[in-house]
Amino acid sequence: PPTPSRIWDRRVASLAILLVFLTQVALAFQRDGRFDLF
Repeated sequence: PPTPSRIWDRRVASLAILLVFLTQVALAFQRDGRFDLF
């Protein structure tokens, strides 16, 4: 069975990937000028 630390690492990794993805999407939308996020 996976150790709690491994489960935590998986959660952190998935969260980091999601953050990078959302940042890329936000930057792409901002570059297109469709809406102002920042």
